[in-house]
Amino acid sequence: MNSAFSGDRQQRGNVVPIARRNVVLLLCVALLAACGSAARERFDAAVSACHTNTTRVAKVLCFEDGMRRYAAETNYPYPDLLNLMFAHLRTLAGKRDRGEITEGDFQIQIAELQTRIAAEEQRRNAIARGVAAQGQAASGAQLQGLGIFLRSMQPR
Repeated sequence: MNSAFSGDRQQRGNVVPIARRNVVLLLCVALLAACGSAARERFDAAVSACHTNTTRVAKVLCFEDGMRRYAAETNYPYPDLLNLMFAHLRTLAGKRDRGEITEGDFQIQIAELQTRIAAEEQRRNAIARGVAAQGQAASGAQLQGLGIFLRSMQPR
C-alpha cells in the first residue's frame, strides 16, 4: 500500500497506512471549513506532490509549505497553532526517520498532537463566540436603554 511515509512497517500482519491519514488530518483539522474550492484544489495538489519525498521530515516540510499557503488563502485565524503543530511534527518526523521511536509511537504522538491542537482551536473559537455574543448583548442592552430613554422624553 502506498503511504505518505516511506518505510511503513508491517505490524502483526497489517500494513500501517494510518500515519499518512493522521498527518493529513492533523494538517487539515483547523482548516476544514475552507472558504474557496480553488484554494482547496491547490492545497490538495500540494499535498499530492509531497508523497514523492522519501523521508518523513521532507514530507512534513512539504506539507507545511502547502498548509501555510492554504491557511493564508483561507484566513486561518491561528497561525501560532500552525507554528506549534509543525514544530512538533518536524521533531516527531526526525525521531521516526532516525529510528528513535516506533511507527506506533509516532502515530500515537501525532494523534495526541492533533487532539491538543483541535482542543485549543475549539477553546479559542468558544471564547471568540462568547465575546461576540457579549458584544451583541451589550449592543442590545444599549438599544433597549436608548429606547427607554427616548420614550421617557416623549410628552405624556
